Amino acid sequence: MQRNRELTGYSETEIQGRPIDQMIKLFSEQEEILPKTYCRGSFNKPVKVVGKEGKQTKVNLMTTQAEGTVQTNLSCILILHDLSKEEELEQMKLDFVSMASHELKTPLTNIIGYLSVFIEENRPKLTKEQAELLDRSLVSARQLQALVENLLSVNKIEREQMAVSVEQVDLNAVLDKAVEDLQNQAKLKNIILNYTKDATLPKVMADPLRLAEVINNLVANAISYTGAGGRVSVYSNSAPNEIVTTVEDTGVGIPAEAIPHLFNKFFRVSNTLQKGSKGTGLGLYISKSIIQKLNGRIWVESEPGKGSKFHFSLPIVQEATLNSNRFVSEAIQTGALNY
Repeated sequence: MQRNRELTGYSETEIQGRPIDQMIKLFSEQEEILPKTYCRGSFNKPVKVVGKEGKQTKVNLMTTQAEGTVQTNLSCILILHDLSKEEELEQMKLDFVSMASHELKTPLTNIIGYLSVFIEENRPKLTKEQAELLDRSLVSARQLQALVENLLSVNKIEREQMAVSVEQVDLNAVLDKAVEDLQNQAKLKNIILNYTKDATLPKVMADPLRLAEVINNLVANAISYTGAGGRVSVYSNSAPNEIVTTVEDTGVGIPAEAIPHLFNKFFRVSNTLQKGSKGTGLGLYISKSIIQKLNGRIWVESEPGKGSKFHFSLPIVQEATLNSNRFVSEAIQTGALNY
């Protein structure tokens, strides 16, 4: 019973003959799992055990219904597999990724800055070949920068430290800037990248920096999986309570069996059409995490050989929000609110 003490903090004499739900609590994320859930049929998933004096341990909980429950007064059998060592190893991995990414971020930012300034100041003097080589170098540096940013974002998501700062956002402005930033990457592949602006779009509730990250991921993906001469289109449509933005491409498409796994971490589609495209399988995972934090939805429509449409929705700024902001603004101006 030494392992039992390590997992729950209780000795054999303390726990013997007592109902399990009086001794320990089980949680999945922040939600408590009750015996009626884990003792009904088979149960097998990682959970957090909270035992004596709040002792917490990560375990894999497996349950099975007990035979002869009337005679033995048993409802189910619980098997707890200690995951604390695995969790410690995972924490070490996260620490390493975070440290390496931060160390790479500063020199990469300097390289991109120096290249951008040099190209801007010297483009008239450069030959076509020289300009093309420098443009390719800048695109590659920005792709590496995007990879580092993605690794840092995944690190924050895994640590549950990704914060969003929600405010009223002009979606047109964010989309316009993101598409402009990726035009050079599209031109190098001879792809037409087009953004259709709708001046009537209402503002959305979002974090502009995180939203730009989502759009960059989706558009960069579309460019990667679209061949020369193809097209990537970005546009938005209003619905009663939300705006749906679509990134549409004429690329290779996605097999039906891959779509349910597309937003999983490190998942990459494997087919002969996509062997030439490089990626980490992080962009869509990050995008989904951000959109969910912004109270939106993200999904995809695709067929092999017919391109893909990635959609995401964001809530529209409601009149109640506008009135609340107006009240606060007027109150501050009149001195009614003090901070």
